[in-house]
Amino acid sequence: TDELHEFTGGIYLQTWNNQTGGLGTTVSNNLVHDNGILGYTASPGIWTDTTTGITITKNVVYNCSGSGIYLEKTLNELAAYNTVYNCGQTIYTAGIAVFAGGGYNSIGNRIFNNTEVNGSRTWWGIAVQFEDNTATIKNNIIENNIALRPGGSYNQTLYVDGNAVNNGVRSSGNTYSHNT
Repeated sequence: TDELHEFTGGIYLQTWNNQTGGLGTTVSNNLVHDNGILGYTASPGIWTDTTTGITITKNVVYNCSGSGIYLEKTLNELAAYNTVYNCGQTIYTAGIAVFAGGGYNSIGNRIFNNTEVNGSRTWWGIAVQFEDNTATIKNNIIENNIALRPGGSYNQTLYVDGNAVNNGVRSSGNTYSHNT
């Protein structure tokens, strides 16, 4: 078994569980493609993990078995004007995803003006989801994104976990608007 492919990303930024690193970092004007092994790994194109304040703009990401852009347990990050296609081909992944869990919240992220084109195997276009019951998702703005041809298992352009729909318990203040 090739373990090197289990948790890889085309561009991977992580602060090892403290959500304090990354402020001022910009990931911009990159071409990220063909990472991960379909059916074996969920390798994101651009992956920020337990980080804060990273800006992801004007990238082209395609043919990733995992999410094209994956904001996992992040604070105050921006993903805008990116083009993502044929990503999110593994279960519970998306073209663009915001996740919280492991006791780490996803708060204040802004996802806007991105174009996501689903492949025939794409699970979700844009997803906001919890990994478990230990975190909150608050004050995130997901707006003016385009997800074309949702063709995945759930055929959803925007998937919001039931607990992320501003239920006042584990989520509040999230804005989902003008996504098509």
